[in-house]
Amino acid sequence: MKYEIKSVIFGRMPRKEGDEFKTAFFKLYKESNPLSEEKLGNFPIEEIQINNIEKINMNKAPEYFLEGNDLIFDNINSIEIIEEKEKNILNIIVE
Repeated sequence: MKYEIKSVIFGRMPRKEGDEFKTAFFKLYKESNPLSEEKLGNFPIEEIQINNIEKINMNKAPEYFLEGNDLIFDNINSIEIIEEKEKNILNIIVE
């Protein structure tokens, strides 16, 4: 899945019943800096949840805000999320 976006916030949620691993979530934004005070109330254009994920590989290092547990890629052109179901792995390609 490839998305043309400017920012993504992602992290983990609890396991779904019957899953061995946690659920990964992604919140996609059309504008940069969604955590700024003036944009904090804006909603993502799409929210994605992928169940039973053990590991996420990324081609770039995200930003991490100590106020929460989530990671963010900001000022980007696109993100591609590739799921390897048999290995419970997500590969993230950020451009």
